[in-house]
Amino acid sequence: MLTPLVAPVLVPRDTTLLILAAFPHAFVVFGKSPLNVCFIALGVVLCARCKGDRFAIHINTTFFGTALAPVFSELLFSTSLPLAERLPLSVATTLLLGFVLAPVAAQLFKARMGYSLYNMRQGAHNV
Repeated sequence: MLTPLVAPVLVPRDTTLLILAAFPHAFVVFGKSPLNVCFIALGVVLCARCKGDRFAIHINTTFFGTALAPVFSELLFSTSLPLAERLPLSVATTLLLGFVLAPVAAQLFKARMGYSLYNMRQGAHNV
């Protein structure tokens, strides 16, 4: 008899949690894996600690920054360097990306003056 991978939930509010529990490696197809994402998130955590902020302030930046997660895999698996050099290089690079991500995102928000792609057209008509 086969047992299910996920225990049934009485009232599922979001099926995404069920899918993630059943298929934990589903996002590896997109170049994101827990190993890739954790170093970028750790970089943002370190930046928040250095600035004295709570990590909760930068959580959206962290989630958007995980788009850079495949950089870790690219450096780790696609270079011809020895593993002893590839691993620290990929970890240091993604930590640095995460560390720089929060200040860059804050500065870009100020540079755009709050505008996004959705309200740029409306702002152009007011000029």
